[in-house]
Amino acid sequence: MIDPPSNQETTPVETIRESNTPEPTPDWLTRRLAKSLDNQLFVGNAGALKYDYLGRNGDELPGNHYTITSAVGSKVGIHEYPTQALSSAPDSDSDSNLVLLFFHGNLRPTRYLSKEIFQPLIEKGITVIGRDFVGYDASSFVPNVNGAMEIAAIANDEAVINWTLERYPKARIVICGRSMGALSLAGHLAQPRVVGAIGIVPVTSLDSLVDGLVAWIPWPLSDLVCRLGYPEAIAHEAFPPGFRSKVEPGIATSGFASMLTDDVRGKLVFLFPAEVDEFVPKDRVGVLQREMEEKGCRVSLLRALDELR
Repeated sequence: MIDPPSNQETTPVETIRESNTPEPTPDWLTRRLAKSLDNQLFVGNAGALKYDYLGRNGDELPGNHYTITSAVGSKVGIHEYPTQALSSAPDSDSDSNLVLLFFHGNLRPTRYLSKEIFQPLIEKGITVIGRDFVGYDASSFVPNVNGAMEIAAIANDEAVINWTLERYPKARIVICGRSMGALSLAGHLAQPRVVGAIGIVPVTSLDSLVDGLVAWIPWPLSDLVCRLGYPEAIAHEAFPPGFRSKVEPGIATSGFASMLTDDVRGKLVFLFPAEVDEFVPKDRVGVLQREMEEKGCRVSLLRALDELR
């Protein structure tokens, strides 16, 4: 049985607004739906994830577990599952040829699906490294105020990427995002040693998540909400763009927007959509495919993997 996390820290992350123009005060419905979106999407950081229940699925794979500190002070958990050919600490002369860097979804963090997804990869000689999203498992909670959680998420991912590059100096790296974890793919695909990416039921943007939330509102109120422009306002309130880290000004919020650069040409990408999903419609994955192909990625849209949701 996997032991649930204990003594998780809370790390306030200071941010500053890029513009001095005051934002309009949102109404009560926008604030309420924005809080609901935040709690549904990032359950772990909301403190609502039932780790005891998740741990009933089985034992964890043997691995190495670390907690490092990001540039903005947040703690991020790292779980390393080396191949059988590697010792617990790889050196420059004995390095894994391929490392899969895994970004988990919103309901099951890395340690709680290690056997489900990772064991077949490890048996094929692929080392797997997973990171805990903000507020999940070994990572510290970050109150979602003025873009602080997104700032921490960016800083955490950068810390994990750098840790992996230093620990495996010869390895080729594939990044894999499951559900909301796919929001991290675009920001790291341009890294020279990242040779490709995998999106499993990938969340392509916050738009689809807001649409899924609004769909639960009874009609005709849901129709009125959409006509009045609430979906955009909800996303903006929950995950506001236009904030920067106070200690690392180069880290800024975009509202978790996916921003591919021009340095991804030739990268190989596999996308696994879900046939039926309340938050990630299959046609949204097609939009992501077109965006990546326009940037020069070689994208394959493969059969649905609803069982991996």
